[in-house]
Amino acid sequence: AERLATKLHEISLRAHGVDHNCTVNVSNCLQRIKERRVWVKSRPNEIFQALRFEECNGDGDGDGQTQTTRLVLQGPILTPRNVDKEQTFHEDCANISYVPGTVVMMMNCSQRLEHLNGKIGTVSKFNKYYEIRFQDVRQDGRYEGRAFG
Repeated sequence: AERLATKLHEISLRAHGVDHNCTVNVSNCLQRIKERRVWVKSRPNEIFQALRFEECNGDGDGDGQTQTTRLVLQGPILTPRNVDKEQTFHEDCANISYVPGTVVMMMNCSQRLEHLNGKIGTVSKFNKYYEIRFQDVRQDGRYEGRAFG
């Protein structure tokens, strides 16, 4: 979807110009597609933008031996969005839920689903497991694992 919206945006810019309503609509759509939106379980009524994963050393017990992965978030996202008032912070991946429509990349899948590692899909819903839609419909289904776009 992102590639299609990017191509459509470029065509609309050439054909209509920056201020045309079609270009503005495509630009807004492209911006929405690029946002990786998540919920933080401790703040269920707020939506955040996932920026990236970061590897962190240590789990807080002082030995520095445990490697953990945390997600860098920005938000909460308000309507209309004001990025200047949003905070950037780290959150443990276990405390994150992906908003339906978020583009994700499959990572760390179990052996049974190892073939999905690196595949890009869209979260369609969550009911105990994420249901993810892939471009190749033969791979659609419910999966448990870490995903990020």
